[in-house]
Amino acid sequence: MDAHIAEGWPCQDTADRIKWEQNDFDTPPPRAPSDLGHRPRPAGFMSRRIVGRIVGAALFAAAAAGTWYVLKAPEDPSVVGGRPGAGPGGFGGRPGAAAVAVEAAPVERGDIRDIRSFSGTLEPSAQFDVAPKTGGRLIELEVDIGDPVEKGMMIARLDSDEAVQQLEEARAALEVSRASLAEARSSLESKRSAYERTRQLREQKVASVSELEAAEAEAKAQEARVQLALAQVAQSEAAMKTAKIRLDYTTVEATWHDPDERRYVGERYVNEGATLTANAPIVSLVNIDRLTAVIYVAERDYPRISNGQAASIHADALPGHRFSGEVARIAPQFSTESRQARVEVEIANPDHLLKPGMFVRIDIELAHVENTTLVPVSAVVEHQGQTGVFQIDMSDSTAHFVPVRTGILQGGQAQIVEPTLGEGPVVVLGQHLLHNGSAVLLPSTTGAAAREPQPGPSGGNLPGGGARANGGDRPAAGEAQSQSGTSGQ
Repeated sequence: MDAHIAEGWPCQDTADRIKWEQNDFDTPPPRAPSDLGHRPRPAGFMSRRIVGRIVGAALFAAAAAGTWYVLKAPEDPSVVGGRPGAGPGGFGGRPGAAAVAVEAAPVERGDIRDIRSFSGTLEPSAQFDVAPKTGGRLIELEVDIGDPVEKGMMIARLDSDEAVQQLEEARAALEVSRASLAEARSSLESKRSAYERTRQLREQKVASVSELEAAEAEAKAQEARVQLALAQVAQSEAAMKTAKIRLDYTTVEATWHDPDERRYVGERYVNEGATLTANAPIVSLVNIDRLTAVIYVAERDYPRISNGQAASIHADALPGHRFSGEVARIAPQFSTESRQARVEVEIANPDHLLKPGMFVRIDIELAHVENTTLVPVSAVVEHQGQTGVFQIDMSDSTAHFVPVRTGILQGGQAQIVEPTLGEGPVVVLGQHLLHNGSAVLLPSTTGAAAREPQPGPSGGNLPGGGARANGGDRPAAGEAQSQSGTSGQ
């Protein structure tokens, strides 16, 4: 007891101290304040820490070994599913790999089309704004949004009082000019008669030369006045025509080249009573009998697009409807920002189901190959840095990797350009479990293998129709059946 007191333990805690050293307590008894940080740990405490570290190191080593074994086991054909001899060839300790349950599809020959899908926006085949050529107050608007418009139809009427007044002034000015012309012509006749009399008198030596020259000058001057009057009449006539045109401009009509086409009011910009300036738009007219889908094509597809190519169009807003069109115009240049070229596809729209501004998807057939080798797209995989397929040799139920070069991929099928694949289906599910020459088990044989009893090492049968290899912990056939079920998922 004195020793414990010397070491800093209180007398009343001596019994607890002894029990703790004999591992009867999970935690050490409380120490005296003077003992905190100064009491050396007992030997039992250090041994526990050492044992804990050893156990942790052992667990880490076991985990590392298990990871290495799982990663390296598929490379050894004698090790399948993490244990040796688990496959059919491994029963009774015999070497061999388990058959991998896979799904397969036949190699076919047929036609395939390379159809590329683009997204675009619909635009009217023709669109323009109707605007007056003169300013004025809008007193009448004959159409509204959605109304059909024929060629030459009146769209709007402007206040024409000022134009009518200008026309009347021009007409009066024309009358004045015509009267001045008549007066000038009459005076010209008089001047010409006076000149003739003077010329005759000169021949009779009655009139002097100066009188004859004066009469001739007056006649020529009057001829000039007549020409001036004629010009004034023409000027007045032109002014009246201008006034008429201005009056006609107060009636706004829709006009275009083809008289058989109909337009529709797409947008109205003003209302009656508004004061307009010249060329201020009143309404917008569009042609929706034919629409144009605008798409942008990347450099990769641009060389394969040509005028006249057929196109199939559908809109998300109209499920179940397909529209036909064709490539009409291809831009000869690419945008420096997007590196894409504008392509326009014309679409017939007799029922007016499609509307300008709609978002549409356009499918264009870029290529069509007939009588070529086809496999499911899911059969084409990457294996050891090569693209290919696993083809099954039905004579021994083994899968062999065949490197291939694919062509068109469309509709879940892939074109095999080369080589020519022989007979035998290709694996479409479970390729990640295969190596070149792996034994495979197709779904049609999986059930039979699971139902057929397999002999064990002693020649006996195990319950459940499976056989244990090397004292394994589950039937091999049951394992294959489990793999098939996983592949099916």
